[in-house]
Amino acid sequence: MTNHTDLSESFETYRDVEAYFSNAEHNYVKEQTFDGTTLLTLNDPDRLNCLSGYLTIQLGNAIERLNKDPKCKSVIITGTGNAFSAGGDMALMGIAHKALNHKADEGATIMRNWIRLQFGRVARSIRSSEKLYISAVNGPAAGVGLAFVFASDLIYLANNASLVPAFGKIGLVPEVGSNWFLSRGLGYQKAFEYFLKGSPIPAETAYELGLINAVVDPADLIQYCVERAHEYTQLPMPLISMTKNLLQKASDIDWFSMIDIEEYAEAVCFTTQYHQRAVSAFAARTK
Repeated sequence: MTNHTDLSESFETYRDVEAYFSNAEHNYVKEQTFDGTTLLTLNDPDRLNCLSGYLTIQLGNAIERLNKDPKCKSVIITGTGNAFSAGGDMALMGIAHKALNHKADEGATIMRNWIRLQFGRVARSIRSSEKLYISAVNGPAAGVGLAFVFASDLIYLANNASLVPAFGKIGLVPEVGSNWFLSRGLGYQKAFEYFLKGSPIPAETAYELGLINAVVDPADLIQYCVERAHEYTQLPMPLISMTKNLLQKASDIDWFSMIDIEEYAEAVCFTTQYHQRAVSAFAARTK
């Protein structure tokens, strides 16, 4: 891999950064397809799948492409080796510091654009997708890697995995949607305490807190997630998409606004063949 530790002075704009990290010879995100389900595997195990410029851009590109693929119903994200993701790339952060010192306001703009247009792009693409997204957390998920896990629709952890909200230990606030998820999942005081501690949340504890869906034996994790994906996507994809959208909005709006949206969505569901077949099948069973 190219040594890019001395590149800060060559990055005049965010687009310079994006162009540089878009040219990678190594495949940092591997893909496998299982009958409508695509497995995306973060593939930089020597660096604990940290979110380097190369990996982040490849992951964002893969997710955007799959979101447009009519054959894809669900996406599973996991990591190679002993970690899901160690979070942000410390070497890339070093470049950011040099850029800030070299360019002052311009450096801050470059960093803000990177956070929004790359880290934010991945999280938004997961959260807004009409597909079903599952995080198969095979080891520690830290920092921005944890934010990507939280953006998923379903979260399954291997029993030796953990969630690591260690933002404060490197002088950063929880980012890329982590504040939203942790405060709603845990409440303000508990979420704030986990931020202050920065210590790993073991899989069993995460399950007890209601942050994840299940704890799975490491050897069975991927197969378990593939089976859940195939099971749940037997439902019509428009139904999955609308339900995702409704549940996401439910945390942010008042009851009266929510019921208005539900009434429109339910009326659409009544027009689908899936619903009509289900009613006919029920009627046939009760005769």
